[in-house]
Amino acid sequence: MYWSPSGLYEVIIHSKNESVSQMNYDLWAKKYDGDCSAFGYVVPQEVAKLCTKYVKNAETTTLLDVAAGTGELGTYLRKNEKFIGEIDILDANMEMLYLASKKNLRFRNIIRHWIKGEIPLPSNSYDVIASLGAFLPLHLPPSALQNLLTLTKIGGILIFNTRKTLSASYDEELTKVMNEIQENKRVEILEKKELILLPKVNAKPSVLYVCKKIKEL
Repeated sequence: MYWSPSGLYEVIIHSKNESVSQMNYDLWAKKYDGDCSAFGYVVPQEVAKLCTKYVKNAETTTLLDVAAGTGELGTYLRKNEKFIGEIDILDANMEMLYLASKKNLRFRNIIRHWIKGEIPLPSNSYDVIASLGAFLPLHLPPSALQNLLTLTKIGGILIFNTRKTLSASYDEELTKVMNEIQENKRVEILEKKELILLPKVNAKPSVLYVCKKIKEL
């Protein structure tokens, strides 16, 4: 069990269903950034570096942050990496998105959407899509991986991480989807590395993927 100052991380991880999970996120929103700092959560910083490593830092570059929460990735992109492109953020939780909107990070679009099935955005429209800490039960279904690739331009980059979950069936389904998207060289994995998700609480490693879309799925 991980520990957080607010105690809400543990409550969310063990929520009994999606509706309860979202109600708990409503409660967690104002304490989220403080808990991430207490955890030593490093994934947003690392992903911000990867975004500017693999895509051109230009005003015309488009980035979608899926399950953006309070906009932590956007903070590191704008302030650390000096990213000048367009950033859209998407999340299921309005409280989280509201706090993200107050950070003056020049988001182009702030989108509330629960990802099940297709995402109501144009195909092939983003140079880079990032989704951090969201591929686990009661959050993004494994099938969302293919949906995110549909939104990614040919030659574009998808960055996401996975972690050990409490559901063997979820892990198996995600592995199946990963294998499917690599068939026929539709996607190339540029990087795969382990990061300690929450260093200050000795959490188990998170596996971070950087994928390049080679052709349509």
